[in-house]
Amino acid sequence: MSNKKNKIILTKIPVEIDVEDLRIVFESNAFGYQLVVNLTENVHVDRKFKDVIIEFESPEAAREVAKVRAFPFEFDRHQLVLRPILYLENFDATPKPIKEEVVEIFTCWIGNIPAQITEDKLKIFFEKQISNTTEKFHSINILLDPKLKKYQCSINFFNQNDALKAVELFDGSKLNNHALEAKLKLKDNSISETISESDSESTSSDTEIEETEQTSEVNSKYFEKIFQLSSVSNFRSLILKQVEAIKEKYSSGGVSISPLTGKKGVNKKGIRFQVKSDNQAKLNECFNELKSKVKIQSRKIKFTPKEFNQVSKLKADLIKLKLDKNQEFFYLFTNDKKKYYSVEFFDTGDKNLTREFHKYLNRVQKYFDEKLDSEREVQLNDQDHLDFIKMYLLKRKNLNISHAPNSNKLIISGKKINLDKLNLTDLLKNLEIIQIESKIQNKSIITYMNFKLKDLKFELESRDLLLKYNKIENGSESYQFKIISSNVEAAKQKAVEIVDYFTKVKLLVVNIDDVKVGKSIENELKAQKISNIDVKYREDKKKFFINGIDFKKMNEMKQQIELRKKYTI
Repeated sequence: MSNKKNKIILTKIPVEIDVEDLRIVFESNAFGYQLVVNLTENVHVDRKFKDVIIEFESPEAAREVAKVRAFPFEFDRHQLVLRPILYLENFDATPKPIKEEVVEIFTCWIGNIPAQITEDKLKIFFEKQISNTTEKFHSINILLDPKLKKYQCSINFFNQNDALKAVELFDGSKLNNHALEAKLKLKDNSISETISESDSESTSSDTEIEETEQTSEVNSKYFEKIFQLSSVSNFRSLILKQVEAIKEKYSSGGVSISPLTGKKGVNKKGIRFQVKSDNQAKLNECFNELKSKVKIQSRKIKFTPKEFNQVSKLKADLIKLKLDKNQEFFYLFTNDKKKYYSVEFFDTGDKNLTREFHKYLNRVQKYFDEKLDSEREVQLNDQDHLDFIKMYLLKRKNLNISHAPNSNKLIISGKKINLDKLNLTDLLKNLEIIQIESKIQNKSIITYMNFKLKDLKFELESRDLLLKYNKIENGSESYQFKIISSNVEAAKQKAVEIVDYFTKVKLLVVNIDDVKVGKSIENELKAQKISNIDVKYREDKKKFFINGIDFKKMNEMKQQIELRKKYTI
């Protein structure tokens, strides 16, 4: 069995979830377009849940995926939170209970919602509208206020920016001629009166949701519902064909489906059907099938003005991304005014076709992310945070970093796919500064301490630890330094090691007046790469300085230098 750490495990996943749908999620931009090479299912004894082991191309890919602590996954109109964990093979230890991770939630509160609409209808409506701004949200809660006889809705997000986009989307928009009110809910459950700017465009103008039930006084009792779709012009013929098939299926059960025209109809972009039966159970069954098999899914990929200018130049290349089959179920277009690229899909409930839609979305999103040049602005708290992020980013060769003058702001530019992989939010959240001040035990090594600190700075940067210090002046009683990192334990350990080393370090000196001989011996010794001992020839002093904590090895080094000096001269 392989011991490569290139796998993650998802625990307690409902057995109904197809692993191929999970593959699509992990190969999306949410996880950095990782390539899944294998999926394995282990079904629990109760047959209700399973564990899924997902294998990637490399351990680095698995670690990147595991950094995403929680990710919402749509399952049967519910939100399942995926929690990827690194998987260790041949690990037999009994797992300890894991403390549930607290996920910070940001809430968009929406009020003045008409009570004539059912909760299920409202939930579907808000889910559809939210999908235009983000694919990631935690949950939707709808509550009826009995005094006002109106609904209130709370949409919970994983980050504040998405919540603000939702506020901008819904605030002032209309639902069945009711102007909605939307605010950002603060952590103390109060409602924010100020709304931050957002790049999202409002797409909910005056939206109608209708589901009616009627009883005729003249004829026998019947029940009626109205099925409506808006913006169907791209799929009108497919919709009519699908509705006709459902109509034929239920006609023998006493259910009729008729298109509404004239005053009861909608504009050219929309379409409405009257579903009618004297059997309420059959009516509901037919109506639910219409809802599940006659749907239009739309995904908008939004861009900044700078990014969209590049998108316009790529239109010809986008043709290459079109699907080889089932093209009639997809419609692609760019909106020059609102600066987004949209993929629309006529969803018939066919799982394979839906899978193709999500795979295609991944291809399009990845194409843009790889082609587009983008930039991010990062505002840092102070100079220490600024210096750390600069150090961290400068090691990434595919990025350009500039510092806004007279501020703690960095501007990062590069391909969009590389910027999305940075995940600076989590990095900054965990960043800590370890500050140390210690007494100098041996003032004769101050020059060496400055040299050693400079050497350590480069060494630690390779491990994402930033060492900052001021030059130690001759005669100083103490020295100070700080280590900045998101890996707090590693920073603390290194700080202790530095203080311990400077407490124990010793010095030996060998005089060599001939500079040429001294440099020659120094080069020979450096070639040996002797560990734990620093040897340096100072031309200005015409002396060899040997520093270390192993006095025996230092003496051996001194004897070696004196011997070479004797025979070289």
